[in-house]
Amino acid sequence: MSDVFDKEAIVDFVKSDENNLQLSLAVLSVGNEIKEYIIQDFLQSLQVELNKNINADWVCTIDSNPIKQTHTLLQLKHKHWKNSSIALAPDKGVVSDLWYGVLSEDGCGTSEEGLKLHQFITSTLTKVPSIPANSWWPFSSRVNEKYRHWDALETLLYLKKDNVHALNYFSESLSELVAVVDSYLHQSLLANQ
Repeated sequence: MSDVFDKEAIVDFVKSDENNLQLSLAVLSVGNEIKEYIIQDFLQSLQVELNKNINADWVCTIDSNPIKQTHTLLQLKHKHWKNSSIALAPDKGVVSDLWYGVLSEDGCGTSEEGLKLHQFITSTLTKVPSIPANSWWPFSSRVNEKYRHWDALETLLYLKKDNVHALNYFSESLSELVAVVDSYLHQSLLANQ
């Protein structure tokens, strides 16, 4: 468990009488649904926040089933950027380790264009630690440790109780990346004219 919860006190509560045991088992049986509700509620709030901060060339979508998700939780797609998007995604489909970045839907993350994009983003976002480009992710960065593990009880509490700070963190991180990619796309469009 965690420092947020007193494990001994919870066990004592559960053992104290039959009703507490039944209640605890009932809550345990819907654990994934509770987790999904918290994550879905947070993603919807984040989508609203991002839509305030990004221009009309971008469309923000969220996954409708984040617990069973294996690819992306949230995607930002630009109307002139057909094969890539900005995404918030679990590492290897596990919501216990999130990252965000540029997702190349055609596997061209390490192509010449993908590496150029990686270089542009890392030279602009100098304070954001990046992960080396791979075929699917020309640019990616791990989510801040405090908000990274969406399977952890502490993180679920942060998403609910510390909602404003969590929303600010994700909104600022993703909006900043959108602005950098916008600049890159603008320069690319000008270069191709």
